[in-house]
Amino acid sequence: TMTIVPHALADVAGHRYLRAFSRLTEEFETFELRWIHDARSVQKAVFGYEQAREDLQWSTRISLELVAHPDNVENPEALARSLGLIDGVWRANVRSPLVEILLENLGVDLTKAHKLRGHKYLWWLRNHADVVK
Repeated sequence: TMTIVPHALADVAGHRYLRAFSRLTEEFETFELRWIHDARSVQKAVFGYEQAREDLQWSTRISLELVAHPDNVENPEALARSLGLIDGVWRANVRSPLVEILLENLGVDLTKAHKLRGHKYLWWLRNHADVVK
């Protein structure tokens, strides 16, 4: 059993997530809703450190620039046109806790020199140096 103090819902590539303060770990965490099987409302006081304004990761946004993978996409212009991309770049400002989830769901190659091969990797993170530390 875990008691959480939720403050946000998010949809990432069709998966729903809940951002909440976990009283078990005493940190803010991101939970995928499909893994929550039994939830009950508990009326307890919410402390200041459990509130959304204290979730610094949630309030931090990361700028992502995704482009068609240079080695895995035969026609990057077609991919860009089909998604309505400007200059072939998909730009998004994503809340910090959701970045890894989004990139994994989209199958983004996170290597600096776009080394990953295969149909799974249609995208490459162009601003690698800004995102991957």
